[in-house]
Amino acid sequence: MATVYSLIAWGGRTGKTVSLSASTDVVTLTNHGLRDGTKLWPSGTLPAELNTSTPVYARSTADNTFTLHTSSAGAIANTGQITFAGSSTYAAVVLKSDLVANAASALAPYGLSDLSRWGSSGSERIYDGLTNWRSVRNGATTAYDTEIAELGEAFVETITSEITLNMACAETKITSLVNGVRSSAFHAGYVGSLLTTSGYCLFASGAINGLNASGGNITIDGFAEHIYNSGSFGVTVSGYNTEVKNMLIRGGSGGSMCAIQLIQPAVMSKIHHNIILETGWVALYSGGGQGAGSVIYNNLIHDCYVGFYGEGSLNRGTYYNNIAVGNGTNWHSSSPSNMVAAYNFGESTGNTPWNTGATTYVNTMVSGDFVDYANHDFTTSSASAHQVDAAIAVPLAAAFDLLGNEVPNYNNGAAEYWDGGPIEFNHGYIRPASHELTLTNVVVGSRVFIRDQADTTTHHDDIAASSTVVVTVTVYGDTKDNWRIRIRKASASPYYQPYETLMTATAGESSIYVSQIPDEPL
Repeated sequence: MATVYSLIAWGGRTGKTVSLSASTDVVTLTNHGLRDGTKLWPSGTLPAELNTSTPVYARSTADNTFTLHTSSAGAIANTGQITFAGSSTYAAVVLKSDLVANAASALAPYGLSDLSRWGSSGSERIYDGLTNWRSVRNGATTAYDTEIAELGEAFVETITSEITLNMACAETKITSLVNGVRSSAFHAGYVGSLLTTSGYCLFASGAINGLNASGGNITIDGFAEHIYNSGSFGVTVSGYNTEVKNMLIRGGSGGSMCAIQLIQPAVMSKIHHNIILETGWVALYSGGGQGAGSVIYNNLIHDCYVGFYGEGSLNRGTYYNNIAVGNGTNWHSSSPSNMVAAYNFGESTGNTPWNTGATTYVNTMVSGDFVDYANHDFTTSSASAHQVDAAIAVPLAAAFDLLGNEVPNYNNGAAEYWDGGPIEFNHGYIRPASHELTLTNVVVGSRVFIRDQADTTTHHDDIAASSTVVVTVTVYGDTKDNWRIRIRKASASPYYQPYETLMTATAGESSIYVSQIPDEPL
């Protein structure tokens, strides 16, 4: 078994060949997908104004054209444009992503210093989009592999056919985490124009679908998807054990679009902490017969024709803590049979959120519950917002919300409850960290006593039952973290002199070898 990592970066491993016109100072590349301010490195046949040791920065002027600038800020502000002498056309200019051409520096935020995470030098698994990645890796993987596509930077990938996720491997993941750290590919909850500003975006430009999770053990995590025309589906879940989380999915100009559809069998799926906007048909569709063992929780749907739609008496699944507001119909009809639903949110007028059993549902959401409802900032506005501490803990659920904040949020020692929707309210407190201290070579029966050096707080006081003692103590970030550790066996023979040492605890772990000296006549 092997975990195989691939990097998704603009231009892939070898970069992209573009056409540069010296007469217009414009670069041409069909569906270039570049975000304003993207750092690139030139190579190939270059005009005198470019060289391989100096980066350039792109500013998009249209879907197929962009200009080059001397700084990222200049590219964003449209200043410092690089102009070229003469009227020649340079058709063999190659532009490479900063992640690929400048890896030692660009990958430092991810704890990496080179490209070796993705394979041998010169043949790294670095692809210019998910379409390319799926095509290559589908023929290279094995039934025992875990295939992980790490989205490394912000750009738009325009696709012209659906990407089917049914690779012949044990597990498949697409994520904006690189080595466990969110990259610039992550949308960070910003709902503005997905095609110009929001991390990596998978753009289905025609009447086509985006991702089809028809295989098993699939994770889709933390990027944006834009579906554009009538008849398009953003993510289709039809396999088993699929997780769709932390996504931002938006519709376009067409009519009957659907952001996420679960169709038979779609068993054991998890759909959570997603934001869905502006689909002309249904935001989240549950087809008849789907969803056995599935849980759909803490999603937010806004400005769609229908928010949640469940079809048929065979509809299954569990729906918790979801918010549907500002849609033509927030919750379609009554709760479908053979499902469980509770603690879902709607508005004070209109149809009722799905609810089964005796649990009281919440139906009081207002625009003021969000920081800027009109401009699609769905961050919770205050502790008194209707969704705060008003939801239910979901078994075996994610420990973090869409923005990476812990769920439930720490409440300074007071009771902690889940919120509705994808973004947990921050109560403003920092959960204390802890230090795990391992003491080895302790004489069994010794008393282990840990107290702060100011003699105000006892952190640990117990008898050692074995020669290894593991103590986990809260780290406060103040003088209580200055510890005095005292160990002595004096209650029964053989006796030992006190062993004492001092330390300052920080979040993490440490180990101390204890050397105790006998304290009785030879």
